[in-house]
Amino acid sequence: TYADYKDWNPDETGRYELIYGVAYAMSGPNSYHQLILGELFSIEFFRRTFFMKHLRRQFQIWGTVLPVFFVTVSACASTSSAHAPVSQSPSLDVTIEKSFDLLSGRLNSGSRIALLPIAAAANDDTDTEYIYENLTVLFINSGKYDMLERQKIEAVMTEQNFQMSGMVDDNTAVGVGHFLGAEIIIIGAIQGNTSTRRIVFRALDVRTAKIVGMVSERF
Repeated sequence: TYADYKDWNPDETGRYELIYGVAYAMSGPNSYHQLILGELFSIEFFRRTFFMKHLRRQFQIWGTVLPVFFVTVSACASTSSAHAPVSQSPSLDVTIEKSFDLLSGRLNSGSRIALLPIAAAANDDTDTEYIYENLTVLFINSGKYDMLERQKIEAVMTEQNFQMSGMVDDNTAVGVGHFLGAEIIIIGAIQGNTSTRRIVFRALDVRTAKIVGMVSERF
């Protein structure tokens, strides 16, 4: 047993190892053992040295090739982008994210929110759909709010003859909110011309008709 094994005196019995309940006599190190160990060490040392030299060589090669590769790819991308229209600018994405951060910081978690269609100047509604959809995605993915579906919002506005286009005034927005059973109603509009455009949002408390949050961001 293991208890018996523990009572053995190596000076009397010699050195033993207990492996799966079987006692094996272990011979002490001798010159032959040392020779084998030295050979193993030499083989491993050579293998590691050769590997590190090879690795350093690969780094040197790729360190030369990769910069050229990335410069070439960047040049190709720049050339192609001149012909491929970009649907939205990065600055607009940043503006949408900032608008969400500012608005959400003023709203209570769990609020039932209705985002009304975004208004724009005549014949300049290119970005309204993009802003609406992406702002809605940010509110939904935050997991903090109960967002009303756009189809339901537009159905109520049509049924009650509320204005569907152009900037909705606060009283009208609050009225829509009451019909929807929303707690917060958000109205937005794009203002200015191409070079100085801004997106303006107002979040209204439907119960009190007070503005609880407002954003004005340039893009």
